[in-house]
Amino acid sequence: MVVKSFADARPLLPIWKEFETTVPSDETKRQPDVQCRHCRREIRSARPKQLRGHALKCQLMPMEARMKVGYKPTGDEQDTQSTREEAQDEEYSSDHCSNDEEEETEAATATAMESLPISALAPALIAVAPTAPTTDTAPKPALTPAPAPSDSAQTNSTLGKRPRVEDDTLEGVLKDIRNVMDGLLQVKRQEVLLRREELEFQKEAMASKLEYKRQLREEERRERIEQREAERQERLEMARIENEKSMTFIKAMMEDSTRQRR
Repeated sequence: MVVKSFADARPLLPIWKEFETTVPSDETKRQPDVQCRHCRREIRSARPKQLRGHALKCQLMPMEARMKVGYKPTGDEQDTQSTREEAQDEEYSSDHCSNDEEEETEAATATAMESLPISALAPALIAVAPTAPTTDTAPKPALTPAPAPSDSAQTNSTLGKRPRVEDDTLEGVLKDIRNVMDGLLQVKRQEVLLRREELEFQKEAMASKLEYKRQLREEERRERIEQREAERQERLEMARIENEKSMTFIKAMMEDSTRQRR
């Protein structure tokens, strides 16, 4: 049910089509209560501004309806929308192609059946079609009596056994299906083996990469240790030199003070 505004003369905006009325407007209630058709959220005393605000936030509403109210889709949403449209187009094209192929197959089969002579179709029709029961009401022409059927023929017709030709055909079809399934299984096994080899190769490459990174880290750590040791030795040497200078200065001062006392 499409929402009707209080002013009947005013045309409805397209955004109202995405909502359905829960409480209609009347003389005491100027704005109706509506509910979103997609997320089922209820909006009381709905106005176009509120509906636009809800459309900008509703993730379940179609993108076309949201874009009509000024929504600008992001790159990911555009990619998702295009992917969904491509999938729908592919599904439609595949269904259309399958229907066309079925129609072409049926037409080719009908053409082939029409082109075959009656003598070629007679054995198949006899093998498939059931034996029509005779009626007593049909007129019986005066014909030479046919030879009585043998006991084996009567037994086969009584028990309803299928001819041997159909059994051979079914066995051939089953054999073909079995061969096709074996071929598919073989292909799947080969794919699994190739995938396993690819995973093993990736595992070895990853192990080599990790080993190389570990060696780099070891070398960097060794270099840092050596650099710190060299800096420590340099600081010790500088401190020793400073101490020697200080000791020399103190000794000179002491000697000078001793001379002055004398």
